[in-house]
Amino acid sequence: MQRLERDGLVIRDDGPAGDPTGQPWRLTAAGHEELAGWWASPVVADQRGRDELVMKLMLATIVPGVDIAALIQDQRAATQRGMHDLSRLRRNTLEDDLIGRLIIDRHLFLAEAELRWLDDVEAALIRASRNRRRESIRDGKSGPTTHETAAEFATHQATLTTTGSHTSEEMQR
Repeated sequence: MQRLERDGLVIRDDGPAGDPTGQPWRLTAAGHEELAGWWASPVVADQRGRDELVMKLMLATIVPGVDIAALIQDQRAATQRGMHDLSRLRRNTLEDDLIGRLIIDRHLFLAEAELRWLDDVEAALIRASRNRRRESIRDGKSGPTTHETAAEFATHQATLTTTGSHTSEEMQR
């Protein structure tokens, strides 16, 4: 409120005793104009700045020795724990608490989106690993490629084993 007052959008108004709103602030003419514009404008997701998770996963793909599969699994587990806590909070929120439900639901939907994104990142990494393996097999290499750590190579091999997606060249090794 102090920022709004500083910007000339509200003024302090103790008002008459018995004011039904009970609010000590009143919009100025500029405040009414700004509020009307705010109501009329859609919310646009602007540049939110640095996303720590995106940065971590991006760097993990290029820094040797980082177990990106473990990073994804750890993040997935943390996000699922957060969703569990939010779901419990949502169940305990009163039916008529619209504001509380809106806020909790927003966080739940963001967590669900993060889980879907992590699934997509994991699938992209598996595809990239398979492509690198195919290239290394084609070039006659048998171990991890230069951009693939031993952990990534082992994860890739485990994925192929569980999905049954070995190519004929991989089966011959």
